[in-house]
Amino acid sequence: MMPTGVWLEIVSYRSFWDVPRFILAADPSSGFWILDGGFDPAQDEYSDRYRIFFAGTGWEQARAAFEAQASGDIREVIGIVPVTGVEFDSTKRQELRIKPT
Repeated sequence: MMPTGVWLEIVSYRSFWDVPRFILAADPSSGFWILDGGFDPAQDEYSDRYRIFFAGTGWEQARAAFEAQASGDIREVIGIVPVTGVEFDSTKRQELRIKPT
């Protein structure tokens, strides 16, 4: 499970709207994570949730997973968190953390 309550580095992101909507984040102790809160064509707006995927423990594996996910190669969802359950640094581009519940 993705760590909560700790700051993760945002390694890469795409689709920035009010916050980044497709993110690759890194945690030195647990690996890389993809948060996908992209555009939902059925609702005609961005999702109010992030789907969370594990992207591996190494940089090359994580980068490949991020690119595959971006092109629609759907990985196994390991969690879902509301967008409001994610806290970003003041720039919304460097760090994030899942708020503890």
